[in-house]
Amino acid sequence: MSSFTSLTDFDYSVSVSISSSTVTSQRLPLILLKLTLSNPDGTEKHEVIEMDKQGLETFIKELGVIEDKRMEILGEG
Repeated sequence: MSSFTSLTDFDYSVSVSISSSTVTSQRLPLILLKLTLSNPDGTEKHEVIEMDKQGLETFIKELGVIEDKRMEILGEG
């Protein structure tokens, strides 16, 4: 059994917001990411994250940092 929380499933959808309360002609691509995480004790946790393109790019970079640290801790790097 792993001592880390792990991603076991994900689902996503992409949409475009065509207006907001402040700007009526704004077009903003959004992603809705649904994650299923397995905890070391066997329980599952569900997370839903909505982000724009910049948020997605930051999220992907952070996942890379997390993976690098995980590999360092486990001696796989």
